[in-house]
Amino acid sequence: MSYSGTKVVVIGGAGQAGKIHVGNLLGLGAEVACFDVVENPDCSKNYDAKSVEHSACVADGFKYAIVALPDNMLYPHTDKILDAGFERVLIEKPGSLNSEDLKKLNDKATAKGIAFTIDYQRSFDGRVSKLTEEIKSLVADGYKLDYVSVYSCDKAQPPQAAHQALNQGCHDYALLLGILEATNVSVKELQARGVNWGELKDTKFLKITGTATGDDNEAIFDVQMGRVNSTGTFTEFYVKLSKYDQEKDMYTPFETKLNFPEIPDPDSLWSDVWAEAFKNSAEALLKGEGGVPVSFGVSVLEFAEKAIASLS
Repeated sequence: MSYSGTKVVVIGGAGQAGKIHVGNLLGLGAEVACFDVVENPDCSKNYDAKSVEHSACVADGFKYAIVALPDNMLYPHTDKILDAGFERVLIEKPGSLNSEDLKKLNDKATAKGIAFTIDYQRSFDGRVSKLTEEIKSLVADGYKLDYVSVYSCDKAQPPQAAHQALNQGCHDYALLLGILEATNVSVKELQARGVNWGELKDTKFLKITGTATGDDNEAIFDVQMGRVNSTGTFTEFYVKLSKYDQEKDMYTPFETKLNFPEIPDPDSLWSDVWAEAFKNSAEALLKGEGGVPVSFGVSVLEFAEKAIASLS
């Protein structure tokens, strides 16, 4: 499907994530502008963020926006963006540095009637969305969640100021919480442990374990993430459910494991591993349906905050 004539501005369109969004939008046929301090030559129009207001984009017909800024810039800039007149706004994860600020943005967007979504794009991967729907069907048939695990690593990263438990981990938390939501359970308690290079915020390896409960159901979960890995960027996603057969007095199991990428690749980067999901997320903005609600992003940040508090 082509979206020729649909106009989107990528705020931060000259940055790493912004360039990926620009490429995907162009591939879908949209007209794309860049709002940044640096120009993106692939865009049909560039707005200088140092001298132009966001409302200028709307005046030129760019009524859909993707906010692809560093995490520390997301809240203050999006707060202004929501006043500019955009009809749809997709914000990059984690949306803000804390759940309270992200909730303020969501409340503001709701009050203004703006379709406001967050880019937890992994739910748009075909295998993830298929598994989620299959699990919902199993739960409707009486299956209950026993265990879910998410384990991810990046190919290589230098020590950095971004808090791993907040920034890098949010996509993994989103995968976990999506399964918990699909199985009608919620986090009861958790505990995080980390191996550091020197400061808590610069965690080299992090593991979070906990329990989730619902009506007559208790499950355990773990989330593990590493800063570097010799086999390239990857995510392992494992889910186990079971159903009790009273007549046979036995449990029937269901379990599955998804690997991203399916075959280990030492040169793989996150933008390669989740390329399909990235494109599908951009298309959801163009369609105006199927996007991840920012309220879910608030839940992800609340989970991250609990993990950080347990580390402290």
